[in-house]
Amino acid sequence: MELNEIINRITYFRNLKGLSARELSLMIGKGKNYINGLEAKPFNLPISVFEDIISALEVSESEFFAPNYRTYDRDNELYQLITSLSKDRKDNLIQFIKKS
Repeated sequence: MELNEIINRITYFRNLKGLSARELSLMIGKGKNYINGLEAKPFNLPISVFEDIISALEVSESEFFAPNYRTYDRDNELYQLITSLSKDRKDNLIQFIKKS
């Protein structure tokens, strides 16, 4: 994954949590402009700082790196519901979706 995509995802999850760049910077023990600088002009992001960021954002690594990160929770909820269905109900659901 490109650094720019990682930065885009940090920005997305930061906004989702309602945090300013300054607040996130301070939460991870960096200067108040650290995240602003990172989002404005991506630079080398040490893995330890990245881990601090996703921890502060309360995002798992699997969610952060998921192709469907914007709908991750809903997709997982749907997956859990589908996997709990009987085989017949799954078959009915498949047929319903195909007809839609």
